Amino acid sequence: MKGGLPEKQALTILKDIVSAACLLYDLNITHRDIKAQNILLLNGRAKLADFGFAKELKQKDNRETGTGVGTILYMAPQLIFEEKPHYSIKCDVWSIGVVFYYVIDRLF
Repeated sequence: MKGGLPEKQALTILKDIVSAACLLYDLNITHRDIKAQNILLLNGRAKLADFGFAKELKQKDNRETGTGVGTILYMAPQLIFEEKPHYSIKCDVWSIGVVFYYVIDRLF
């Protein structure tokens, strides 16, 4: 271990992040800035924070064209490379994957 979290604790944190994202998705809201710095830890549990870029998706296919917001290192490729980026719930899933990679990198 490189000095990161124990595997069990890291998985608990990631489950908390996914649960928080699922609550947003049930409301058809995308966070649009999921990153390590927007995850707060309290007593070994994770809380998703900073909803400044959060937005309700109004289209039936859960996509919305908008301007690029968020943190580039955590952004889905379509947000970076498309002239008119399409935000969707999938973009938050990408960001959660980047957070997961970051946590795993700290473990091994």
